[in-house]
Amino acid sequence: MDRLQAIQTTNAKNGHLLGIAILIAFLLPHSSVLLQLANPLLCLLMVYKSKGRKFTPLVYAVIVPIVLSLLTNAAVVTQKAFLSTFTVLLYFACFPIVGSFKINNIYLYVCLGYIFISQVCYMFGVSFLVNLFDRLYPIDEFRANSYEQMKNSISYITMFDYRLGGFYHNPNQCSRYITMLLAFFLVVNQGVKSKGILVFTAIAYIAVLLTGSRTGFVIASLILYFGLLRQKANSGNTRYLFLAIAVAGIGYILESGYALRGLNVEEGMSGSANIKWETFVYYLTNEQNFFTLLVGHLDPSLFVVHSALVMEHFDSEYGELIFRYGIIGFLGIFFFWWKTAMRIHKTERFFFLLLLWTISSTIVASYRALFIFMLFLSIIYSNNVISSCKKGV
Repeated sequence: MDRLQAIQTTNAKNGHLLGIAILIAFLLPHSSVLLQLANPLLCLLMVYKSKGRKFTPLVYAVIVPIVLSLLTNAAVVTQKAFLSTFTVLLYFACFPIVGSFKINNIYLYVCLGYIFISQVCYMFGVSFLVNLFDRLYPIDEFRANSYEQMKNSISYITMFDYRLGGFYHNPNQCSRYITMLLAFFLVVNQGVKSKGILVFTAIAYIAVLLTGSRTGFVIASLILYFGLLRQKANSGNTRYLFLAIAVAGIGYILESGYALRGLNVEEGMSGSANIKWETFVYYLTNEQNFFTLLVGHLDPSLFVVHSALVMEHFDSEYGELIFRYGIIGFLGIFFFWWKTAMRIHKTERFFFLLLLWTISSTIVASYRALFIFMLFLSIIYSNNVISSCKKGV
């Protein structure tokens, strides 16, 4: 009995340790120096403290191609590119980062609440909190001017014309982290009957709409459908939740003169998404070294040399990965994620809808996003694999 109690106490402590890691990952000031130092240390800390981790040889599908790219480009790689590559290798090599532990919802509530409150503060110009966020999360001059104009002209009718990135100061990035929270929250709370789940999903969905991110709107909608609507435990209340969201959405569109950017998906496909695709195709058709196309350049700053000023960077995951690690590395990463998805329960695979962000944003190429995604995926993976082993599957 004492041994069982000791195990439960250890699991509880490790669960809180993971919760603190999640808070740090979401709320750490977005300095590349801090993220480069904190994420590997957090990753190593999780490995050291976690028990019951089951190593997966799938990591070699990612490690081998990236090491090949590193060796090929070792003579020209910059320090920044090396640190970025090291971080990617570390996260995949240590996968699963953690063992099978239960996450307390309070940490997810705090993350979502903090993000949503920051959006509201910028929306209505709550000066003392806005100043606090600006000090903790410095803002560049261009976005500072945009927020200043927004605060001077905000009203109930116009507020949905603005894109609210909260303390991230980037609406697309903000939307990406909210959808990550939403997907993970629904996975770890599957089958749970709680009004808190409906409240969390409603706030998360509204927060995504406030960012004006078209990709975020599509991903959040799909996550809600597969993660919430199909849960039997919540099926009765879910219909009312979706009805309320639909009515509220129609009201917002009417009030804002059909200007709610997040719902204008068609314009996004013909606009920004199309430009990103053209940039990617331009690189593929103008890369003269076939071997480099296979193994990559490793350093994303070299893209400027290969571009015709279509864009200064790909602004998409598929472009970034192929340029950095080549077609082999790109296929290795997605093979790893596909095989990992096959190891978890089919009702939890909607978590991988987050990979739709490859269209308009990045996960692997982002220090913060990669750590969050791999940490969440590790928890889901470990809970599935270890539970299956205990059942003799």
